[in-house]
Order: sequence, then structure tokens, then C-alpha cells
Amino acid sequence: MTPLIRSLSIMLGTASLASAASTLINLDIGRTGQVAYAGTGVLGGGTWNIVSVPATAGGANSTSATGLLDSTGAITSVGISVAGFNNSFDLGNQGTVADSLDPLFSDYIYLNGASGTGGAATITLSGLGAGTQWNLVLFGANANGQGSTFSIGATSLSTSDTGGISGFNDVNPNDEYVQFNGITADGSGNIAVNWTKVGAFGGFNGFQLQQVPEPSATLLGGLGLLGLLRRRR
Repeated sequence: MTPLIRSLSIMLGTASLASAASTLINLDIGRTGQVAYAGTGVLGGGTWNIVSVPATAGGANSTSATGLLDSTGAITSVGISVAGFNNSFDLGNQGTVADSLDPLFSDYIYLNGASGTGGAATITLSGLGAGTQWNLVLFGANANGQGSTFSIGATSLSTSDTGGISGFNDVNPNDEYVQFNGITADGSGNIAVNWTKVGAFGGFNGFQLQQVPEPSATLLGGLGLLGLLRRRR
């Protein structure tokens, strides 16, 4: 390897690492009066937002929040709205979830009714930027065996919520959470998720949203130059 090609390879490695850093947004949603989860989730840790929903009389309800913080605590343009859920709930001291996970899994909003009366809802993530790509983790469990189905476009994933959560190492894909990768925001910068219940009940504890980084201009230009030099060799 010539010194020039070696230098370019080092530069491309550095550019690749730089482009790997991407926005991460964490959100815990549940009953008013609870504190936000502060640990590490599926996609990482850092600052967690909290959306608190008071107890309601049932039926179809909605909640929203804008200017969510990213994992470093910086304000973003990202917002969330949820329309059509039935109520919020707090398991309190029932002992069904480990204390370390109480802020994330023991309080939540839920579906419990016929369609149009809290039996199905739409979760909309906004302010993402048209055409940007994201990985999305949706938490839907309360350790009581009551799961949720989340659908984006033609793809539907469900939590089975088999229970027995004793720590985050006990949290598994398609049991306590589902993960969608490479979801593209629409022309308005939104991602819409249809949320339905599995059986008579379905909970939603929160989400993690991480932008898929685009390759930097340095990386793209360097790759072209490196390819040209190798071909000339």
C-alpha cells in the first residue's frame, strides 16, 4: 500500500466513524406523577423525555409533545402525538416489574375497547425531515402478558409480553419491544404507526428513535479518489 493510499484509508476510516454518530431520542410515556426511565435502552441511553398522561374517563383520547430532547439533552424538532388510546395506567407497587424498570414498564397508556372508543390508535412522530431514515424501537409490555401490534406501512410487528421482567437483560425483541429499521419519513417529515391491541388489552410504554446516518461528503469523495488511485495502480 502506497503512503497516499494509506493516508486516504485512514481519512476514510475517520470519516466513517464521524458519520456513525447520529441523533438518538428516548421517550417514556405513562401516568402523570411518574418519573422518566433513566437507564440504557435497546439503542443506547442518555437523556429520556417523559410524556405524562392523566387518568381519563375512558373512550378515545389523545396526547402530544413537541421539542423532544435528544440523548445529549439538546432540543430537537421532533414531536410525538398519539390519538385514539383508551387511558393511562400505573402498576404502582404491585410487584410485577423490577424496581429498576418501573419508570419504563410499570406505567403506560393502553388500548382497551372497540375501534373508535380506545381500541386502536395512531402514533405519529413528526419533525424528522422529509426522506430521512430512522431506526425505531417501540416498547409495549407490562409483564402481565398483554401485548401490542405496531404497524408501519405493510409491516406489522407484535409484542407477546410473556412477563417475568427482572432487569433490562430480560427484555427481548418481539416480547417487550419491537424494532423497525430503516424507516423513511414521508414528505412532511412524519412517521405514522398504527397501534392495535393483542387480545383485549395493549400497552405502549415509549420509544427510542435513532437517525440512520448519511455518508459524509468527505467519505464519498474519498472513496471515489481511492478507487481511481487503485485503478491507476
